[in-house]
Amino acid sequence: EEEEEKKPKKTHGWLVNNIIGEPTVYPKYESNDDAWCSLEKGSKEEYITFTIEKPVWVIGLKIYETYNTGAICKIVQKNIDNDRLVEIYRGASTCGKNIDDENKEAKIFTLNVPESLRVLTDEFTIYVNQNGI
Repeated sequence: EEEEEKKPKKTHGWLVNNIIGEPTVYPKYESNDDAWCSLEKGSKEEYITFTIEKPVWVIGLKIYETYNTGAICKIVQKNIDNDRLVEIYRGASTCGKNIDDENKEAKIFTLNVPESLRVLTDEFTIYVNQNGI
């Protein structure tokens, strides 16, 4: 009798739990349900809020973008001491701009958080804007 290989049972794709931890799709450029995906292609602005298990002082973030790259337009963290939201990034979405089918590639969005914006946090909100696609 052969033992079956035990693999975690997969339910639905593009879930929030796909944002935390080691990247599983990068460096591939593809729509993959092992990554998180916004609700609608070409949407104006959407966001996802998530928490982590233990509060941390964030000095930087790396977000592995594997499809429709350049959509991140804002990142906010919640100060655990006073529940205030602290914006740590704001920029224009470049999603779909100057990209043809030949130049599509996965990218790493890297953010170094300025010391003045570092707070103890366990909650983040990432805003994306895919209006350009």
